[in-house]
Amino acid sequence: MPTFSFDKKDKPRKIKCRSFGFINDESGRVWPCCHVCTTNKKYSPYLKKLDEEDPDWNNLNVKTLKEVIEHEAYQKHFNQEHFEDHDKVDIICWNDCGHEE
Repeated sequence: MPTFSFDKKDKPRKIKCRSFGFINDESGRVWPCCHVCTTNKKYSPYLKKLDEEDPDWNNLNVKTLKEVIEHEAYQKHFNQEHFEDHDKVDIICWNDCGHEE
């Protein structure tokens, strides 16, 4: 079976986010884009921590859409502020939507 891994986040990249909305999966969870939705969350320390703290942080079967989009993940993490900070940008964003400057 092939092994998947991300590149090591060794140098800054310009993030060109192509997401203009949200995606919800078959279990009712809301994600910022298809890359984050379909990537195993174990690759993102940020998402792994969120799921450990509250597995329903983005679940529409438990929370309202307003509660989900007001979550820190959408207000701070998956946005331009963190895209421009090499230390804060999510590894999924860096790997899938990052371009060398």
